[in-house]
Amino acid sequence: MNLNMIKLTLDNGKGVLVQPGAIQIVESFTKEEKTKTAACGVWLMLDNVVSSAILQDQYEAVTRKLPSDRLQLTGKDGKKFSLSPYLIAHVIERDDDMTLVRTTLNSAAGPISLEVHESADAILAAVSPAEQEALEPDEIVEKP
Repeated sequence: MNLNMIKLTLDNGKGVLVQPGAIQIVESFTKEEKTKTAACGVWLMLDNVVSSAILQDQYEAVTRKLPSDRLQLTGKDGKKFSLSPYLIAHVIERDDDMTLVRTTLNSAAGPISLEVHESADAILAAVSPAEQEALEPDEIVEKP
């Protein structure tokens, strides 16, 4: 048995074990608006197929078991997303102060996109902090 497996509890109470790398996106949401019951959903890559599942597990309980290099983004109504930077295909800032993050993942319904509050610049800074500012040609100093 591989000790790097993560146990997730599905919405129906069944437990599943998955590799951390299979968890592509973790999404927080409120399951029952009346009782404010928090839950989370995951997008998984299993046998080269993207599948989604609703979990009984809390968002924080799942994300703390994953690598720390994942992006943490905020969506509408306080929804949170956790994903690996390499899943980002492109980012588009919209006029409504939201940013559309298109991922490289496709489900049966089509490409998976996230609507988040972070700007394209903030996402770029989180993805590649060393490349935040490109050097202008006059800032490059040649050594003799």
